[in-house]
Amino acid sequence: MLALAVVLIAGCAAPGPRNTVAAGPPQDAEGWYQQGNALARDDRLEEARAAYVRALELQPELARARHNLGLVHMQLGWKALLQARRELPAEHPASAATMDYLGCLMQVFMGRPDSSHCDPPSSEETPQ
Repeated sequence: MLALAVVLIAGCAAPGPRNTVAAGPPQDAEGWYQQGNALARDDRLEEARAAYVRALELQPELARARHNLGLVHMQLGWKALLQARRELPAEHPASAATMDYLGCLMQVFMGRPDSSHCDPPSSEETPQ
């Protein structure tokens, strides 16, 4: 999924140098957008997010930046879900319910939208 989003970001980029992060701050919205693309391709997602946000501050109607910002948010969310799954304490009795829920969310995130069985664990089931 992460690789797919990077491909989508790269596919939306305007022609120009690839994987080139400017030495100084960009001067306009297009420069910030291009900076965001280069950072995203380098998997520097927080920095890419900030670059797209800056591009949109300068030019709110820049749809390509808004689209790529959404993709970066998806990638960051995906990484957060994976990290949450890795950090669950396996020995806690409620971990299975939480693991099932996170697994369900990951399936929904990957485009399998049957979330009818994705009920979050109750507070009694959540690992402390």
